[in-house]
Amino acid sequence: MEDFALIVDGTFKEIRRYTEKPDNIPHKQVTWHPVVREYGEPFEGLENGVWAVRTTDPTTIPPEVPSSITPRQCRLLLLQQGLLTSVEATITGMDEATRITWEYALEFRRDDPLLNALGVDLGLTNEQIDQFFIAAAQL
Repeated sequence: MEDFALIVDGTFKEIRRYTEKPDNIPHKQVTWHPVVREYGEPFEGLENGVWAVRTTDPTTIPPEVPSSITPRQCRLLLLQQGLLTSVEATITGMDEATRITWEYALEFRRDDPLLNALGVDLGLTNEQIDQFFIAAAQL
């Protein structure tokens, strides 16, 4: 997984995580640029074809989104946020493959289509799912 900056009509929109660089859409003025996080003179912007996030304060560098978390981490954070019962009820109503994945997976990958579909069902944005992975990885 790698972070890419989404630029639309020359304006930075957000950073998203993908397994490979998404395709640019020239007629819509949509471009994707790899993200580099580093220390140095504070700067955030497009530089030499990459979206640079540079700072002298390491606490201001956005944390990297983990590519996976354990089911334990996931369930503990859902419990802390008061969402575990709701998520489990949602999964109970899904197909058998989803239920098996929820019950027996050894890890939950950020790029898993099932996880992303579940996030959409719960009304979560990509950024919210990223923040969930960051928080869960700390447990």
